[in-house]
Amino acid sequence: MSRLSGIIEKYCFTTLVLLYAILLTFYATLIYYFSYSIKIINNILYVEPILIMTGTVVATILAIFFSISIIVIQHAASNYTASIIDEYKYDYRTWYTFLFFIWNLILILISLNNRTKHHIINMTLITCTFTFLFLIVQFIHIINLINPRTIITLAKNDCIRNIKKIPSKLKSKIKSKKTNDLIEKMIMKDSFYEYYLFHTEKDLFLYSKNKILQIFDVIFKSSYRREIETSTIGLEAVSDISFNYIQIRKNDVTQEDEFLDYIYEKLLALSEIAITNKDLSLIQEIIKSFERIGVFTTSIKSIIVFGGPHHSTNMAIWHINSLGYKAAKIDFEDATLQSISSIQNIGVYSIINTKGDGLASEKIFELSLIGIVKSWVIVRRALNALKELLYTSVLNMINIHAEPTRILEHIDEITNKSINNNINYPAFTSLFPIMPQNSIQKIVWAAVHIKNDEYPKIETRGREEYSKEVISALFEKIGKISMIAGTKRNIMLLLYLLDNFLDMIVYLLKEELITYEENYDDVILNAIDPIKRTYFVLPDFNSMAPDSIVDSLTSIAISALNLNKYSITEKCVNSIYDICTFLIPKDEYGYDAARTAGRICVIGSFSLYKRNLKLVFKTIEMILLFDNNYLINSPNPRDRLHIRYMEGAHNRSISNHVVSSMHQRKYMELYKDITKNIIDKYSLIYEEKRKKEKDLILQDCFNILFNE
Repeated sequence: MSRLSGIIEKYCFTTLVLLYAILLTFYATLIYYFSYSIKIINNILYVEPILIMTGTVVATILAIFFSISIIVIQHAASNYTASIIDEYKYDYRTWYTFLFFIWNLILILISLNNRTKHHIINMTLITCTFTFLFLIVQFIHIINLINPRTIITLAKNDCIRNIKKIPSKLKSKIKSKKTNDLIEKMIMKDSFYEYYLFHTEKDLFLYSKNKILQIFDVIFKSSYRREIETSTIGLEAVSDISFNYIQIRKNDVTQEDEFLDYIYEKLLALSEIAITNKDLSLIQEIIKSFERIGVFTTSIKSIIVFGGPHHSTNMAIWHINSLGYKAAKIDFEDATLQSISSIQNIGVYSIINTKGDGLASEKIFELSLIGIVKSWVIVRRALNALKELLYTSVLNMINIHAEPTRILEHIDEITNKSINNNINYPAFTSLFPIMPQNSIQKIVWAAVHIKNDEYPKIETRGREEYSKEVISALFEKIGKISMIAGTKRNIMLLLYLLDNFLDMIVYLLKEELITYEENYDDVILNAIDPIKRTYFVLPDFNSMAPDSIVDSLTSIAISALNLNKYSITEKCVNSIYDICTFLIPKDEYGYDAARTAGRICVIGSFSLYKRNLKLVFKTIEMILLFDNNYLINSPNPRDRLHIRYMEGAHNRSISNHVVSSMHQRKYMELYKDITKNIIDKYSLIYEEKRKKEKDLILQDCFNILFNE
């Protein structure tokens, strides 16, 4: 119905005016040129009473309609905004309708004095008919006019029209100023002079501010009545005004902006009402309004060459953060979550448009601290927001020592504080979800995209160096998080960390660089150490975590060996050996240490399959060193268990045996290409080396005895 009334209100008035003008013109033409007219009232005796009755009805309706209009307008003025009186007073359609009523009464009086002239009487009756039609349309118009949403729309349109005229007004003012001073003339021709006038001529924005005040009057009154739809329309109107304002000043680098500050002040005043009334919906809409304006301000030109957001962008983030904090204090978690999302959106656009996130990452971090105390959901949203900011900053090649480093530090601190506060894995699902395209892995993909994207050849070294720096910093932080997760026995988090770590490393193994011979190998080598150290900080070994750590190292080793990256494989073998040695005195039953050493055998047999004899003998050397330590120092040694583990791993790989560890599954996929013959050969080499070593030991003993 509201849509139908809007259509009627928009088109019917003009149609009626045109139709009335056409009918009168046509009727006048018939009379003047053809002396032709029709008698609507045939009997002259009925003319006077009909005209008197018609005049009485029209005069009565005019009086009633005028009274009702005043009452309705007064009601709207007292309930929403007094400025509706001005809108009504200067509404040309209202004046036209009232004048049309008066014109009809005048025609009736003329007709009473000319009762024999039927063409005047006909004109009067036609006008009377149109008077009632105009009455219907005017009724709809007044209803729409006092509708608060219409008040907002009209005020918005007037405000935007005035804002769009400001540049031409400025040019006219500059042209009207006359001076004989050459220096002053040169200054007046510069664009900065126009920007100066833009911010100092207060009268330019006086009308627009009055219209904004009118909109906020309606919003304030609507907020008290909990009319959220009206408030939402009003806030969207304010956002539209801000957008049009920013369009005319986006090339102006001036940081202070009184007009936007004026809008911010009104929004903050409205937020106090929303907080006091505990109106969650209104708080969220205010936050969204700040967000829209903040996003618009990111298109304002930066004051410095290296970029950076405008002061108004930072203020929008600041105010959203303040609202999120206040919402958290009254347990409005949804509003706090909305604050984080809004700051994230402003930050993303700010990075894209100004090469800086402003206060975005810092304010998200501040809100996350509330979540550590109150709700893990807030922590999850904050980590997701920081991940998106980091992803955007890497894609836009922001200096590694600026946003990327700062965001990584915030992620590190949030996770550490959360784990120490016994917040479990669900809080971190935004960083390490099941779908890799939504996980922290996308940062590595972004870094690789930077070096693979189309660009001039002279940028190659810089892009590849940037890519390595980003990935190194990311791996360092993930390594720290994995260690604290292991220390605090947050096993689910640790397992997902290992999954992502492994996927990223395997992905990087396949990438090649032009200016670095070692490709990403040095980055991967540095990433292996935190994986190994995580094993050493585990408080116990009765979970999936220990096996997953060793299986991850095995997967990396085999994947690297498959791509002929032997230094990485050797580093993994050394790491697994260190873990085996560490386990020997702690392994009460002797199983864990030997089974862990079995992974070295798995890598060794794969080395034999790849015909890398150096690594084959390296692994056997490690196994023999392990045997010497294990058989002497283990509380319950199990001889050759590592060889049996290797054989069992091969059997599981060729039989599609279901394994519990995803990391084990990854190297099983490569390991199943090995034949039984390879396994037997590796076992035979091991036995021969072991026997030879045993013989050497016996020979040494014999020599010692013989010398004695």
